[in-house]
Amino acid sequence: MAWLTVLSLLALYGISILKDFRTEQLKTNKKLRSVLFALMTVVLGLGVWRTIADDYKANTIAKNLQPFINLAIARNPNVETQIALDQLRKDLEVTKEMAKPNTISFQKKVIQRIGNEYKLAVYFTPTKNEPLGELDFVAEIDVKSKAQILDIQSTSDRPAFGAAGEASGISGDGKKARISYTLISAPYPGIELRISGPCFVKISGNRGLLPFEIEVK
Repeated sequence: MAWLTVLSLLALYGISILKDFRTEQLKTNKKLRSVLFALMTVVLGLGVWRTIADDYKANTIAKNLQPFINLAIARNPNVETQIALDQLRKDLEVTKEMAKPNTISFQKKVIQRIGNEYKLAVYFTPTKNEPLGELDFVAEIDVKSKAQILDIQSTSDRPAFGAAGEASGISGDGKKARISYTLISAPYPGIELRISGPCFVKISGNRGLLPFEIEVK
């Protein structure tokens, strides 16, 4: 509707210019009178048109919102409509949050040196206190590093719950290891690596985990 506003402003500007003419000139000049009348008609017509358009837009919005208003009143029949709508909005936000998948993020690391080797335990935090399903983690060491991954397994802050269906593997050069498992309940997931020497380890996985790097030394 921006073009209606522009036309209205142009028409009003034209009227303001014509008002500077003397009354006698308007009386004797039919063209000026015709132009002034036309401009006033345009302004009036645009105003009416804009009012109709705004009313139509408002009615359309109200029509689209009516199902939500009916739902809000049905769920909260004993309160005012606005309060019912506010409660419905809160309920929808809770439902939206519940519908989000359970993801994990890095929580902490524990590094232990055992002789010439290192044990790296990495723990993750879930966004929800519910089962995560199958977890898949990958640990990688730079191929230029002298260190190798010797072992990989699952770990947990609540080991009594354990893990099921665990499967793991290490590449022939010891630079990449992978492990998949399913937690029986909803403890904090984790992996444990045994590494032959100091290095940087890149960790990645599923469940929304963003890749990150840990220095082992």
